[in-house]
Amino acid sequence: LALVSGLQKRFDRVGFMKPVGQQHVTVRSRELGVDVRVDKDVTLMREHFGLSHVDYRYMSPVIIPRGYTKDFIDGKITVDEQLTQISESYEAIDTSSDIVLAEGTGHVAVGSIVQANNARVAALMGADMVLIVSDAPRPAPRPSNGRCRPRRAPVRTSPSQTYFRPSVRRPPLRGRDCTF
Repeated sequence: LALVSGLQKRFDRVGFMKPVGQQHVTVRSRELGVDVRVDKDVTLMREHFGLSHVDYRYMSPVIIPRGYTKDFIDGKITVDEQLTQISESYEAIDTSSDIVLAEGTGHVAVGSIVQANNARVAALMGADMVLIVSDAPRPAPRPSNGRCRPRRAPVRTSPSQTYFRPSVRRPPLRGRDCTF
């Protein structure tokens, strides 16, 4: 939000897109006159910042819903189709905007299995990448209250990411097994 806000202070027409998204909503494309699926972040940005000079159809060209990876592996979706959609959408937004901000996926590896990760998409668009991470402390795991124990134990690998590894399987205490 802060990046678009800052860009709008310097440029008249800021374009925005999320080339690869996962969590989608259905919206109406003004140009097509039909409903299209876009990443939820796209609707927030377009509505909050009034980015109406860009149609929804270009703002979220690749959505990865449930079953998408299977369709990709089965050959129903190809790498070329995805990259063409992203490239054409970027060109359309770039033509109607003074500057374009493209939001990557939440995790740098999302899209890798379908060969559309953040690095590949940025290279396709000729865009520089800015990695924004948070070093905010994670909440500490809740202590066991004697009735249950956590199934997963956090493993710190870097200041910005937490991965989990399964704990050793033990029988639940007093018939209860809780997940924290």
